[in-house]
Amino acid sequence: MAKATTTIKENETNLVSELISGLEHPFKSEIDEMRHLILGLDTLVTEKIKWNAPSFCWNGEDRITFKLQPRNCFQIVFHRGANPSGQGSVTVSDPKGLLKWAAADRAVATIPDAAYFQEHKQALLDISLSWMRPA
Repeated sequence: MAKATTTIKENETNLVSELISGLEHPFKSEIDEMRHLILGLDTLVTEKIKWNAPSFCWNGEDRITFKLQPRNCFQIVFHRGANPSGQGSVTVSDPKGLLKWAAADRAVATIPDAAYFQEHKQALLDISLSWMRPA
């Protein structure tokens, strides 16, 4: 069964790589860099395509999805999947105030330009790791 799971994971990653390869977006390099940073957080992190953008799962559960529209920015949507099943609110450290909370279990970080991304990518990665791992 491990081989089948690995094959599915590789196929999903190939699909996301194809999506990124064909992407015409002013923040393509930042999107791809953040994608690789999130994938490097842990072996339990996988990716797929959701909302026509890279999306990341922790141990098979949806956690983070990029939002690529409008094209004047890109957003990182931190969530608990389509059916959060009573997981309640989420607490995550955000000392730089990068997150805008849309609900108790959903937050969004907006990256308006490349300089902002470079300045805040470590904080975004720290938030991503915190969000991915279950409480």
